[in-house]
This record gives sequence, structure tokens and C-alpha cells, in this order.
Amino acid sequence: MSLKTLSIEQFTLDLGSNKSMPGGGAATALVGSMAVALGNMSAKFTVGKKKYAEYDDEIRSLIEKLDSLTEVLLDLIDRDVEAFGPLSMAYKLPSESDEEKKIKHEKMQDGLKIAASVPIKVFEVCYESFDILLRLSEISSKLLVSDVGVGANFLFAALSSSVINVEVNLSGIDDEDYVLEIREMMKKNISKSKVKLDKINEIVFRRL
Repeated sequence: MSLKTLSIEQFTLDLGSNKSMPGGGAATALVGSMAVALGNMSAKFTVGKKKYAEYDDEIRSLIEKLDSLTEVLLDLIDRDVEAFGPLSMAYKLPSESDEEKKIKHEKMQDGLKIAASVPIKVFEVCYESFDILLRLSEISSKLLVSDVGVGANFLFAALSSSVINVEVNLSGIDDEDYVLEIREMMKKNISKSKVKLDKINEIVFRRL
């Protein structure tokens, strides 16, 4: 079953139930997709308007990027569930003998990296989207700039939530170099994104 094709009502009800899926990872990807979609809406209502004709080519280019990013984030809703599969299987492996324990540990290490890969990708896509929304806060129709602002705040929520979804997997990974690399990347880029969010909010409130 594809989570991304569920109705909003069913997704929300399943999220609040005792079902294992969807969970925080899928919800984060959904919030990210809505953030990007809000930026896309502002762009599509702006393109072709005489008042913003000087930005027309640029906005059309941004729309292409946002269409692509939206598709990626929607796919990540389902990939979050799929990526948990190997880790779930590893948890079920026997661990009686030393050899079984070794095999289980190795499988779990692989599974944790696979599980972490989806929220890492959500983080990267959300980070990439910030520059687009920042530009749209400057050049999109004034009538739609509030939607850009909402999208940017959704985007930061998805970005920071991705960190939690990554960390829950990193905490069990033995590969210290890998863990350090991912943590440093997230720390650096979430800091940059916060600066961009503050700038977007400033521009949005000035243009309202």
C-alpha cells in the first residue's frame, strides 16, 4: 500500500493510530512536500503576470525545480517505510550463539544506515529548497507571499524533524566516521537554513 496515495483524512487517522506506519519519517516527508508545494503555488500564480514579467523566465525555471523536488519528497513518504524493512528483519534474527550475534549485529548496522538514508535525503531536499523559497519571497506576487512564508516555516519544521529521524538511527551505528560526517553536515546546514528562514520571514512580513 502506498502511503502517499492515502487521503489526507486516512493518513492522519493512521498516523494517530496504533499502526506501525505511517510514522514520524513519513510525516516529515509529507510536511516537506507541502512546504515545497506552497512555494510552487506562489510561483505558478506569479508566472505570466505583467507586473512580474521581468522575473518570468526565472520563475519558470524555479517551477521546474519545485515540481521535481515535490515528486522526490512524495516518493520519500513511501521510501521511509521501505527503508525500515532491512532493520526490522535484522531485529528478528536469532542471537543465541556468538556467530548469530555477530551476523545480527552486522545486519543491524547495515539496516540502520539504510533506515537513516531516507531522512538524510529528506533533509538534503529541504535544505536545497530553501534558496528557492528565499528567492520567491522576493519576486513572487505580493498576493502569494504569505504562502511562501508558510512554506518556509513548514520547510524548517521538516528539516529539523529530519535531524531527529536521522539521529534515532545514528545512535546505534558503530561507524564513527560516518556518524560524524552526517552530524556535521546537518549541524552546518540547519544553521544556514535558520538564517535563510529568518530572512524569508523578514521579507514576507515587509511585503504583506
